[in-house]
Amino acid sequence: MTRDEMITMLEALYSQYPHTPVSPALIDLWHGAFGGLDGSLFGKALSNWALQDTKGFPPQVGMVASEIRKLVKPEITFEEAADSDHPLYQEARSLVYGKPTPYNAYAAPESMRTERDAIFIERRIKEVFEMLQEREASDPLSLSGHTTPALTHKAG
Repeated sequence: MTRDEMITMLEALYSQYPHTPVSPALIDLWHGAFGGLDGSLFGKALSNWALQDTKGFPPQVGMVASEIRKLVKPEITFEEAADSDHPLYQEARSLVYGKPTPYNAYAAPESMRTERDAIFIERRIKEVFEMLQEREASDPLSLSGHTTPALTHKAG
């Protein structure tokens, strides 16, 4: 997104907050954080944030980053992830199963597992899946393991 596009969107947003002018330093901050994003994605995130705002103060960069995260990586339940073989589910499974060893019960062939083993393994995969979701939520613009055409990085 160009600097001019960023200025236009910020001026529209900050018009709701007359006590906070759009300064060059503010533009630099926002453009530095989100200048590499597609303008429509950034605009949608700003709109989503503004529709939810009840405090009456302009957003901080992290608040908009969280909205972008929701648009790029919507929340998914463990069951939905397992059914769709989601990348986070795949990563959780690989972390739980690990490399096969004589002492790794997880790596035993499915035919040798008891029902109790299967339940335990599935619970452990769910725990790891939830930890991975938390990890990704802590870095709102992280796209590890995912490709999204809505995000484009523009050099310069």
